[in-house]
Amino acid sequence: MFKKLFGKFKKTEEQAQIPFLEHPILQMSEYQGDELTIGNLCEGIVIFGGVGSGKTSGSGNSLANEFMRSDFGGLVLCAKNDEADRWLKLAKDHGRGDDVILFSSRSPHYFNFLDYECKREGLGAGQTENLVGLFLTIMEATKQGEGSSDQFFQDSAKDLMRNAIDLARLAGELISVGEIGDIINSAPMTAEQAKAPDLSKRCILLLKKVDDRLRAGELSDGDEHDYRQTFNYWTAKFPQMASKTRSGIIATYDALGSQFARGELYQRFCTKTTVRPEQTFDGKIIIMDYPIKEFGDVGLYAQVVFKTMWQQAIERRRAEGNTYPAFLWVDECQFFITTYDQEFLTTARSARAITVYLTQNVPNLLQKLGQANKAAVDSLLGNFQTKIFHQNSDVVTNEYASNLIGTAETTRDGYGSSSSESGASASFNTSTTRESMIHPNDFGNLRKGGPGNNFEVDAIVYQGGRRWVKTDQNFINVTFSQQ
Repeated sequence: MFKKLFGKFKKTEEQAQIPFLEHPILQMSEYQGDELTIGNLCEGIVIFGGVGSGKTSGSGNSLANEFMRSDFGGLVLCAKNDEADRWLKLAKDHGRGDDVILFSSRSPHYFNFLDYECKREGLGAGQTENLVGLFLTIMEATKQGEGSSDQFFQDSAKDLMRNAIDLARLAGELISVGEIGDIINSAPMTAEQAKAPDLSKRCILLLKKVDDRLRAGELSDGDEHDYRQTFNYWTAKFPQMASKTRSGIIATYDALGSQFARGELYQRFCTKTTVRPEQTFDGKIIIMDYPIKEFGDVGLYAQVVFKTMWQQAIERRRAEGNTYPAFLWVDECQFFITTYDQEFLTTARSARAITVYLTQNVPNLLQKLGQANKAAVDSLLGNFQTKIFHQNSDVVTNEYASNLIGTAETTRDGYGSSSSESGASASFNTSTTRESMIHPNDFGNLRKGGPGNNFEVDAIVYQGGRRWVKTDQNFINVTFSQQ
């Protein structure tokens, strides 16, 4: 494993001295120095293009092929029904069929994300707040752009999850969404029930089990402190809430938790674990074949769970020397983005994480995160150092691209003439203005590929802090072949 990259680029002693992050992956022009390197890729790539513009079959396909040639592992999310088949064919064409892990409703693979988080390596494993935060990130993915619910109920639902998770953890039980739901649904709902608890209820049984473990000396001092807090919550605070308030808190939690309590999400993500995000670091390609166009919210929940855990896993690894990168590939990324993506991209380079997001236009992202979160969209896009723009008819995106590339000083000569009884006269003048280097309208005229364009797709590639050799500017015109 991992011989292709060095076999491709380390053919001479001189090439062998190239620092790992400076190894070229994709040539962008005929000029030496106009390559996308491993370091460039790890700084994030976002690809824009209208429907049928060739973004997937053009620049997207070129990148995907180079990832395959270079033995990169990665995670692929699927919005469209044919996405998994496309990647399976890519892997087969490059002799990497054995590297693919197809995670689908028909595969023998499972990922109990809560149990994984509790048992993974590292000092931060099993922290209750991390588990609660994971729930909220998943919930966010389906609620963005719809307006936020009452902050009180959000905070109270976090407290509810926190105490249910702690109770299961302290009792030594497998932490799962089903267990959390059982604890909540079996907890005392009134002060009278708390005073005379039903010993057959799951919540009460676990409280007694933790108490027995405490008496047997099986828990640490820190665990004892957590148990006192948890015991007080389930026997005093929770049952003494007003009925309407308690119902609202449970309903806020159920908006997410109930989705994982049954069906496909329960079977695949709450029972056992056969696939781990870390496998992509060793060259495996995990394809999450739960296309949203087929599975709807189930597909969204499933893929955001794995995406979030993958992002956190790669951030934890120690990348050094020749540590191979791993990629996250998200076509139709507007379905899957969360505010955590912005935070992830700030440290992705040091973790050797390649993020490639594809979407039609900027408004897609604004609609997903909500107009009130425009700053979050700006921050997210700002953290993608390489931006590829294909043909587009969206005014907002084209103006964004034009403004990003910037203006240049232009000198214009003027000529005037006049005549009078005394004779004719002429005047010359020179004026200097600043004009867009690429006008917004120019993006609408880029070639979209297909037979009529000889299967060639045009794009304008921008990269922050770089002057391309071919243009001596921060942008370069690139033609990608669909064949």
